[in-house]
Amino acid sequence: MKSILQYFFFSVSFILQGKSFLSDALTSDTRTRTPETKLKLSNWIRTLVDVQNDDCTSCTSQPSPSPPSIPTPTIPTPTLPTTPSDLAQIDDLVYNGSFRLPAGQYGDSSIDYAVGVIAYSSERNSIFFVGHDHQNAIAEFRVPSQLGFDASSSVADLPVADEPIQDFFNVFSSIDSNPEGINKITGMLEKDGKLIVNAENWYDAGGTSKDTTLVIENASNLSGSNINGFFHLEGNAQCAGYMGKIPSRFQDDFGAEYYTGWSSVYSIVSRYSVGPSLWTFDPDEILLDSIGDPDPADETVIPTTPKMNFPYSYPCDTTCLSPEAVDWAPQGTQGPFEPASELWNILSAGVYGFFIPDTDTFAVIGSSGGLETGIGYKAVQENGIECPGPCPYGMNDYYNYYWLFDVNAILSNSKGESNNNVWDTEPYAYGVWDIPFGSNDGSNNIIGASFDSDSKTLYVVVSNAGKLGDYDQPPLIVTFTIP
Repeated sequence: MKSILQYFFFSVSFILQGKSFLSDALTSDTRTRTPETKLKLSNWIRTLVDVQNDDCTSCTSQPSPSPPSIPTPTIPTPTLPTTPSDLAQIDDLVYNGSFRLPAGQYGDSSIDYAVGVIAYSSERNSIFFVGHDHQNAIAEFRVPSQLGFDASSSVADLPVADEPIQDFFNVFSSIDSNPEGINKITGMLEKDGKLIVNAENWYDAGGTSKDTTLVIENASNLSGSNINGFFHLEGNAQCAGYMGKIPSRFQDDFGAEYYTGWSSVYSIVSRYSVGPSLWTFDPDEILLDSIGDPDPADETVIPTTPKMNFPYSYPCDTTCLSPEAVDWAPQGTQGPFEPASELWNILSAGVYGFFIPDTDTFAVIGSSGGLETGIGYKAVQENGIECPGPCPYGMNDYYNYYWLFDVNAILSNSKGESNNNVWDTEPYAYGVWDIPFGSNDGSNNIIGASFDSDSKTLYVVVSNAGKLGDYDQPPLIVTFTIP
């Protein structure tokens, strides 16, 4: 049997041979075609039909002559680019259960209206937790031995951690001097029995604060420990947030064992990295300096090196993660507005970053907003209420969010001494993250997290998700594992 390819080339050859009369036959009026043209066209069609029927040896009857069917060559379906297997996806984080923290006043604060910054302690299987926003006090809670795995169960049925191992302790009221009014904890890291605490002035209008870091000398005795600092991370508020350990296979490439980072989480965007940052530092420089109990007036600078950073500029089309990162409708504009950037906007907040083990992914989680109804400055929202700053027109236009970065791209863009390309890295994946007990309406945002590399467990703090009564506002701890 003749192959499809043979028919195809035969047909093309036949068309080329007869193009002189075909042009006349196909463009002229049928009523004015010459007898010679009509004969050539008839013979041409008959020849093709005869060739087609030559191989119909299994036909039970010969079909009526019909216009020839010229087979269409098979065009291979293009292979779309796929994410390399060594880059993680958000679905690789598998839900592993949830638990509540106990309600009530413990020491200087409670879990209601929590800041939500946490640090996991593998030594005691516990979390250091920053409570009510008014005090920014730290307590320690043991992680329950059993977690609630049914994501559809009610909050009331979830297991509750025991009362704190250590009650809430107000760090800021216990230091000798705080000349820059540092009042908001942004990150914590336990190392060598000490607790390193990053913090900032929540409303640093001039963006001039240099103090970033304290050290609680005995993490197992918060209220009785010496507290040293402030220290000054060289990257200031652009880096003084979440902290963690770099996986051993990347430490030589980064030239460090530990990282720190932050983003435009609170007010005064110009002082921040307008997108999640990643800097390297040596926490031992802080810990060793803290032994000498430095004079707070004597600025102690801790070197930091940017590997991924998005410093503020205006217009923000060069160094910010998104060109529309600081765009919003002017005050007085009637909403809804143009949808905000899905990559990064003024409501985006990357509150925690970590390396996903056995992959080339640096992940950042947090929240974003204005993706449907846009963002306006002091906008009158759809419910008629004017908000105090940038906000979406839709009062529920908020989402839990993630950003995934390729570590190799981060390293490539941070080579050299000038660090001119540290703002060129973009996430290879980002978007809304639907998590258990985390409704995407602004009421249950991700406000903190901590990753335990030994058990490959991510502890995520979800605001107000532990609410049981009319007036309590406790968070919920939701956990994920990396298989």
